Amino acid sequence: MLSVPNFFNFSNLNWKSSATGFRLGKFIFESYLYARQYRVLKGLTNWGSYQDLDHEYFGNSQKYSQAKLKYNYVKDIFDLIKDLFVIKFNVYAFIWKISGRVLKASSFLPQSELFQTLIFSAIARLLLFVYNLPLGYYFNFVLEEKFNFNRSTIKSWLFSDLAGCLVQLIIDSTTISLFLKTVNYFGKIPILQSTMLTAAIFFTIFTIYPTFILPLFFKASPLPDGELRTRIEKLAVEKAFQIKRISVLDASTYSSHSNAMVSGFPWRGEIALSDTLLEDLSTDEVVSVVAHELGHLKLFHILKQITFISSSVGLNLFLLSKAIQNKSLYEQFGFSEKFVVIGFLLFQNIAIPLNLIVHLFDHYYKQKLEYEADYYSAIDCGLKEATLTGLSKIFKNNLNSLDSDWLFNLYHRTHPSSTDRLEAVRKAISKYTLDSTR
Repeated sequence: MLSVPNFFNFSNLNWKSSATGFRLGKFIFESYLYARQYRVLKGLTNWGSYQDLDHEYFGNSQKYSQAKLKYNYVKDIFDLIKDLFVIKFNVYAFIWKISGRVLKASSFLPQSELFQTLIFSAIARLLLFVYNLPLGYYFNFVLEEKFNFNRSTIKSWLFSDLAGCLVQLIIDSTTISLFLKTVNYFGKIPILQSTMLTAAIFFTIFTIYPTFILPLFFKASPLPDGELRTRIEKLAVEKAFQIKRISVLDASTYSSHSNAMVSGFPWRGEIALSDTLLEDLSTDEVVSVVAHELGHLKLFHILKQITFISSSVGLNLFLLSKAIQNKSLYEQFGFSEKFVVIGFLLFQNIAIPLNLIVHLFDHYYKQKLEYEADYYSAIDCGLKEATLTGLSKIFKNNLNSLDSDWLFNLYHRTHPSSTDRLEAVRKAISKYTLDSTR
C-alpha cells in the first residue's frame, strides 16, 4: 500500500487521465443526485399534508423547483465541458504563458513568480466572469423573471456581477501574496502557519464585510425607529449582545426573495435585513428571524465555520506539500517549471474525491448550525409561534421546494429542507412544552 508521500511522488502516474476520470466521476455522482431529487419533486402530488399551504403555492413551488433543477443540471453539463477542455488542452499553462508575456511587457513590475501568479489569477478570474455571463443572464432574466422574482435591470445585474468579480480579485491577490510570502519565508509550505493565515483572512473578511463589501451590492440604511427596532434592541440587551448596526438592504431592487444575514462576532455584531423581509413578515416574525441570526453569533457559528474551513485548507495544503515537488504533475499539464500556486490548482483536479467528502461534511455541519439557530430563536428567545410562521412565510414567498431528497439536499444546500426545518422546530416546541408541564 502506498503511503501519502510515496503516492504523490509516483512519477509514472497519468495525472491527466486521473483528473479526467475524477471529474467525470463527480459529474456522474451529481447526475445521480439530480435524478433522485427529480423523482422526489415528481412524486409530490398531495399538498394537504403540509400546513398552511394552498393549491396555487404548491403548483408554483413545484414548477419553480423543477425549473431550477433543470437549469442547474444544464449548467453542470457546461461546467463539465469547460473543465475537461481545461484539462485536455492545458489551458492553465496557456494562461501562464500569457501572464508571463504581460509581465515582461510591464517593465514597471518586478519580474517575479508572485507578480506572474497575480496576473495569471486576474486573467483566469476575468475569463470565468465572461464564461458565467450567458447562463447568469438566463437565470435572472428568463427563469427568475418567469416566476416574478427578478427585479434587476441588465445594467444593475452586470454591475453587481462585475463588483463581485473585482472583490474576488482583491481577495485572490491578497491571499496569493500572503501565501507566497509565507512559503518563501519558510522555504516550504508551512502547514500550521498557512492554516492560521487562512483563519486570519476569513476572520478579516467577516469583520469588514458589512462595512466595505456589502455596500458595493446593496444600499443599506438604518432600521427606522419604531416598534420593530425597539423589540430588536430589547432582545439584544436581554441576550447580552452588542449590536453595532441594524441595516435594511434595498434587496427589492434586484429580487423579491426575502433574506437576512448577520456578520461579526458576539462582542460586535451587525444585522442586515432585506426590505422584502420587512414587507412580508409581521413584527414578531421579523424579530424571530433576527433571533435566528443572533443565534449564529451567540453559538459562535461564524468562528466554528472559520475553524472548519481553515482545517480543510490545512488538509489540502498537507497533501499539496507531498505533491508539489512531483515534476511529472506539472509536465503533464504543460508546465516546464514548478510553481506553488499552479501546483495548488493542478492538485485540485486530483483532490476531487477528497474535496467531495469535505464538501459533504461542510454542508452537514452548516445544516446542523441552522437547526441550532432555529432552536435558539424558538426556545431560548421564546418566539415559538413567530419562528414557525416566519419560516413558513419565507419558504412560501421564496417558493422553496416542499421536500428534498436527503442526499441531494446535503450535497447542494447549506440549509435543511423547508419541511425538515419546520418539523424540527415543531418537535423542539413540543418537547419544551412537555418538559415544562412536568
